[in-house]
Amino acid sequence: MAKKVLVVEDYQEYRVVIQHVLTPKGFEVFEAKDGEAGLRAAKEHKPDVIILDLGLPKMSGVEVLQELMKDPELAKIHVIVATANDDEESIRTVTRLGVTNYLTKPYTPGEIMEAVRIIAPKA
Repeated sequence: MAKKVLVVEDYQEYRVVIQHVLTPKGFEVFEAKDGEAGLRAAKEHKPDVIILDLGLPKMSGVEVLQELMKDPELAKIHVIVATANDDEESIRTVTRLGVTNYLTKPYTPGEIMEAVRIIAPKA
């Protein structure tokens, strides 16, 4: 069974790159372009991994993380933050909220693949 990855990212270019990197490796990739849609997709698809931007419309990535942590089932999902925001306070905040990894944009396709492979090695 394919591992499921949810990409919550407002920039289509990043969503497309992640889709193109993960799909050929056997991952099933779902997309959401804002925080609210990302939270709904997490509830619906129950992904193994969420790749989450912090600067999202409608609901920030931090707010999405806070909502995920309120639900015992969703709180188990591994979250990789992939964002342009690299300030120390943001990193501390999301680390307290249990993120698995933190990547700063621009990241390479290889960095995304490696971060996902560590969490979900057998797609």
